[in-house]
Amino acid sequence: MSQHTYDDEMILYTVDSIHRSLSLTLGGLLLFALLSGGDYSNGIFGCGRVVALGLARCGFGDQLLEAIDKDEDPAIFSPRLRGLICAELRDNSQGKLGSRHPSLAAQFPDDFPDPKIVRLYNKPATSWSCGQTIPSLSDWKTREPSIAKITQFCSDHLGWKTESVLKEKLHNYLWEGVFAQMLFSVRLIVQDMKYVILIEIRKPLLLYNPTSKVLATPNVQAQVLSAETKARKGQFSALGHQPRLSISVKNFVDLMCRGYSTENLKTLVVWASDDFLPAGVIQSKASSAKYKKKRRTVAVIADPVPKDTCQSSSFVDVSLDGAKFTLDSSNVAVSGIDLVMRRLKRKAADALASDEENEVPGKQI
Repeated sequence: MSQHTYDDEMILYTVDSIHRSLSLTLGGLLLFALLSGGDYSNGIFGCGRVVALGLARCGFGDQLLEAIDKDEDPAIFSPRLRGLICAELRDNSQGKLGSRHPSLAAQFPDDFPDPKIVRLYNKPATSWSCGQTIPSLSDWKTREPSIAKITQFCSDHLGWKTESVLKEKLHNYLWEGVFAQMLFSVRLIVQDMKYVILIEIRKPLLLYNPTSKVLATPNVQAQVLSAETKARKGQFSALGHQPRLSISVKNFVDLMCRGYSTENLKTLVVWASDDFLPAGVIQSKASSAKYKKKRRTVAVIADPVPKDTCQSSSFVDVSLDGAKFTLDSSNVAVSGIDLVMRRLKRKAADALASDEENEVPGKQI
């Protein structure tokens, strides 16, 4: 496995790359998990990853999947599969194991593979499984996570019972997401009835107290211990310099509602988009040369109407802070971040008025 070069890099696993690098098919991956252990079982005692990998390369996993696809009775194909595996452990006839393992063959369990474990890997239950209700996407709404409920779920279902384990796991897997959600915006829809222009504005709820250096939403708080602009590396290098924050997670731990100590907590280090940070978080933002360039207001077209289908009297091309989009008096939807509605409406109205006076099909503002 390659080492990370930059802190922003992520490893992408695909079936093709696993097959090329490890010579493992889909059936081989299934058998490897059954032998060495995975999410649903501890595997076979005494069978390490090296032995499991060798057996998985012998094609026994593909035979298992083929039996499943043919809906064969487990009472028939399971003994046959065990016999093949034990014979390979004793003889290493395919040369995939490096050496023979007769002791492991002698103690190989008679109930392998467990049909329930195989089913969990091969046919995992999802919302689209038979008998399940397909979720309605309209019910999925952006909201801040309930840290207390997530903590209770992890304790009940993931086996994270102790204070030290819960703190460690949530720090590694949850706190960055909680902070990212703080930076997210709420959606406001405003409709201009005069020109029938639908404008979607994202207005942040996040507030910042420069005295206490606390970022706060209605439900969560995070104190900024340090904030500086640094150059991004890896896949985000094109973004240039961005804010990097060190965050105290004391309030996150308090919201676990477990009465846990907030002493000696790890500091959360995160990258944040400058577009979502309130003014004052980065002290040098206004004076730094990195931020001398004027910030561009983002505006994009949502379901634009093609030019050749628009009437010339109602179609106007608008450029706002370098972002070009189309206004059509019959039906226009514009969405963006920090979009100044008054300025947009004024420019649109001026453009339409000028267009009508000069009888010009379209005009750049």
